[in-house]
Amino acid sequence: MRTYKFSVILVLLLACFLLIFSACSNSSDDSERSQSELLKDIYIGYQEVTSPEILAKASGYFEEEFPDSEITLHWIKYDAGPDVNEAIINEVIDIGEIGSAPAAEAILNNYPYQIFYIQFISDKNEALVVKNDSGINENNIKKQIEDKTIKIGVTYGSTAHFGLGSFLESKGLKLKDIDNVESVIKDLSPNEIVEKEKSEDNKISGQWRFDSINGGIDGAFIWQPKLGILKKLGGQDIITVGEIKNPNFISADLSIVRNDFLEKHPELVKKYVRALDKAVKYYQDPETKSEAVKILSEQLDLSEENVKLTKWLNAQEQEKEMKTMWKKLRATAEFLKQNVSKSVSPDLEAKEDYYDKAIYRKAVEEVGKENKENSN
Repeated sequence: MRTYKFSVILVLLLACFLLIFSACSNSSDDSERSQSELLKDIYIGYQEVTSPEILAKASGYFEEEFPDSEITLHWIKYDAGPDVNEAIINEVIDIGEIGSAPAAEAILNNYPYQIFYIQFISDKNEALVVKNDSGINENNIKKQIEDKTIKIGVTYGSTAHFGLGSFLESKGLKLKDIDNVESVIKDLSPNEIVEKEKSEDNKISGQWRFDSINGGIDGAFIWQPKLGILKKLGGQDIITVGEIKNPNFISADLSIVRNDFLEKHPELVKKYVRALDKAVKYYQDPETKSEAVKILSEQLDLSEENVKLTKWLNAQEQEKEMKTMWKKLRATAEFLKQNVSKSVSPDLEAKEDYYDKAIYRKAVEEVGKENKENSN
């Protein structure tokens, strides 16, 4: 009987010990879990451009990092960076993709977000395109703008705006010195410049939408996929952003994240970067690049040739580029201060860290470190 009672007591003590241990273990696990497990939805603002984000989305890399059972990603399309800025300010989205010029404007205005990834650096995917019959070329455009005999469309505050300004400055003409500049450099959204349509045979068509208003425009500084449509409609490049000679000029698309989201969920930002880096590897790998290009071509209704016009950076390359990004953002901010009246700037002579603190590098650095460890 004593042996039986002893056995019962022993079993009860063991059960109590296991319960206590389990409770302590769960408590420890709970304390180590981030608030991410309580988060059910992430709202992402994206643009239809040739970016790792589009490829990662189409290839299922985000699903790998964010299983549907844990977190749902909600994708909201925007046509231009200023719209993404508004969405961030109004807390419509948590993460967004934006051009380097609207990002610089955000720094000027102390918007509540940080840059954490470079989607791509523009090259031939963004250009000044003019109508074939306009008679405009690189040598006479300065005089035609000064004489106000032509009209060029561009989205003010965009990377294209900075590109146009940098190009004209190389020709000896600053936008801020043009009298009544809005009469010749028209502030138009991409959809006001060109409308994309699909015919019954699924071929892309469209029109220079602004043709019927105020005499129309003769050219535009714009990016893909609208750039490709204008060229199909009878346009030709004068210069691409990759040909602009200015060491502090950059036209890039950047990933941004709201400060409060980053503070609460840094590990989710890292997961996001990991998904993007997978897409970059897919695109850069000679064995899979043709597959990646085909996916992008189908997603964006672009020719495979037009898909290959931007420069993508893997995590290690991102780290290097981000070290000097602040200089280019400051140069962009100075341009906006001079040419976009809605920008309200603090001291443009602020120290380096004013611009540098707007860049969050940790996620890229950690993914780069993971890549090195996995390659060993």
